[in-house]
Amino acid sequence: MIYKFKLSGESLDLSKFEVETLFKSKCTRKGNIGTCNLSISSAKVRTVAEKSAMIKKIYSEDNKIWEVTSGRFNLRVPTARPWCKKRSS
Repeated sequence: MIYKFKLSGESLDLSKFEVETLFKSKCTRKGNIGTCNLSISSAKVRTVAEKSAMIKKIYSEDNKIWEVTSGRFNLRVPTARPWCKKRSS
């Protein structure tokens, strides 16, 4: 079954590498979407995705099967730097 992964925009190459490492399969990437042909169930894909730090969402046949619910992407845009504050003049 073909799964599509929405990857973190912080480092797309690193995100693709992490998906390939976690699922032990070669993937293709176009923009921030990685595509893999995996022969495992959707439930197994969800459990493996919980270990990832670079996957935002997973789609199967255009249906969303997993989305990160807390932590790294929930409260901020990944490219934003929360520790930088504007200096007052």
